[in-house]
Amino acid sequence: MAFRTAVDLFAKRHPWWTDAEALRTFAALRNFLVHEKTAPFAYPAVPSAAAVEEIEAIRARLTDPPRAGEVFGRAVLTLSVHDTLFQALAVMRERGVPVFPVFEDDRFRGLLTETGITRWLAAHAEGEPINLRIPVGDVLPRERKRITVRWAAQETPTAELAYWFRDNTFLEAVLLIEGANPAQNAQGTQFSTPPSHLRGIVTRGDVAGLRA
Repeated sequence: MAFRTAVDLFAKRHPWWTDAEALRTFAALRNFLVHEKTAPFAYPAVPSAAAVEEIEAIRARLTDPPRAGEVFGRAVLTLSVHDTLFQALAVMRERGVPVFPVFEDDRFRGLLTETGITRWLAAHAEGEPINLRIPVGDVLPRERKRITVRWAAQETPTAELAYWFRDNTFLEAVLLIEGANPAQNAQGTQFSTPPSHLRGIVTRGDVAGLRA
């Protein structure tokens, strides 16, 4: 298989990969150097040191990319549907946590986010004083009716996670789980796992500075 064809196929199968164009350029440079010589070793140009460094960096990203579990592995704060909104707000204030996975026993029920809480408060801003002792399960219906969560294996490349957030502007978090099939990448609430299997959480702010 020609090198250019291999690059094109890999890029098609991995839309989050952003090194394809650079490799196409380097392939064109290689062909120019090899085929446009006027005499043995009489190359019309030579790659710069920066080009060589970039090729080596691309190789490193391909063979040993940063993995989600290595970068974002951490204890995940979760809530039960029976915990109160008051408790959730207290943890948000004390720990600076913007997103909570919410479970009912061992079943995932959705994400509780600052946006969802704001929407719920806005809907109850008139009339009687707001009751913050309601269970968070009653607040979840105010969350966006979009895919706001994905599940991923700890081995998932961080660049792929960054792509997911760019591709879906409604995505709030990626939950890292133990024993997931890296090719599964389940979306939404259809996939579920006990909270004890969570091994990390990635939010939009976490990937903001990552190389795509």
